[in-house]
Amino acid sequence: AGCSRATGRDASSRARRPGVANANAGDGSRRRPAPRRGRKRRHVIYRALVLAAAFGAACQSASGQSWRTVESARRLRDSSEHRVRVRYGAGRIEIGATSSPVLYAMTIRYDETTSTPLHSYDSTARLLTVGVEGQSDRFSRNFGDKSKGEMRLSLSRSVPVDLSLALGATKATLDLGGLDITALQLESGASETVVDFSTPNQGRMRTLAADIGAASFEARNLA
Repeated sequence: AGCSRATGRDASSRARRPGVANANAGDGSRRRPAPRRGRKRRHVIYRALVLAAAFGAACQSASGQSWRTVESARRLRDSSEHRVRVRYGAGRIEIGATSSPVLYAMTIRYDETTSTPLHSYDSTARLLTVGVEGQSDRFSRNFGDKSKGEMRLSLSRSVPVDLSLALGATKATLDLGGLDITALQLESGASETVVDFSTPNQGRMRTLAADIGAASFEARNLA
């Protein structure tokens, strides 16, 4: 009771039901699983790719830098005396003269994760402010020259300039020859600074003041 069993008719029909033919019966071969060696090799390659991707992400996170290059300039419309304020915290900076019809031309390479380029102009006050803000001297300690920021600034020969520079951990090459510098103020931190008047100043300089910290400073052709 409670159990079922096949009748004689069912049993005999089952006995006569043909089975599924074995495609490999003729040669006596059997289906075998895929070799382990291939699976193991693919697993090793996969792990290597994962580790490489993780290592690359870790390196990018450790550096945390994103370098950009920005160029800016302003056409010369007013040849009256201007005040120019330069702020630069870390890297290389070069300043020179230009005969192009511009008040200034500048190229900056900077890390946008920590720095913001400065290029503002007040036409009423005739005040130009350029450089980079938000930098730190840690760049100078932790990275080689190729990784540092860079700034190149050209000023017009045709405009008298009251020039003020605030420099941090920089390597500065300031060739002011051929400019009309009316006043020069230099504040420098842990930097290597060379100030050169390779050609005579075009006008009379009223004042020259320098506040040098733990720095290497060289002045050329001042006489």
